[in-house]
Amino acid sequence: MLMVVKKFFKNGGEKKYMSAIRKVKDLSLNPEFVGYYDREEAIKWDMAAMKQTGIDEGKALGEEIGKALGEKIGINKAKIEMVENMLKDNAPLEIIAKYTDLKLKEIKKIQKELEN
Repeated sequence: MLMVVKKFFKNGGEKKYMSAIRKVKDLSLNPEFVGYYDREEAIKWDMAAMKQTGIDEGKALGEEIGKALGEKIGINKAKIEMVENMLKDNAPLEIIAKYTDLKLKEIKKIQKELEN
C-alpha cells in the first residue's frame, strides 16, 4: 500500500487530485451545472410518477373490464339456468324466448344439450 501512495505522489497525483477537487467545487457553485442536475432529477421523478400513473390507470381499467365481463358471464349463466328450468317444466319455446331474450336457435341448442 505504501508503494501505491509513493507512486501516486511521485507521478503528480496530489496535483491531479487537488485539481479534481477544485473542479468539483467549481461545478457545485456553477448554477447552470446545478440546474442541469436538478432538471435531470426532476425528469427522473416525473418519469417514475408517469409510470406509476400508467400502472394505476391500467389496473383500474382492468378491474372495470373484469367486472363488466363477470357481470355479463353471470347474467348469461342465469339465463341458461332459467331456460333449463323452463324446459324441464315443458314451457313453450316462444315463452322461454320472451322471458330470457334469447333466440329460439339458442334455446333449441340448450334443449338439445339437456337431452344428451
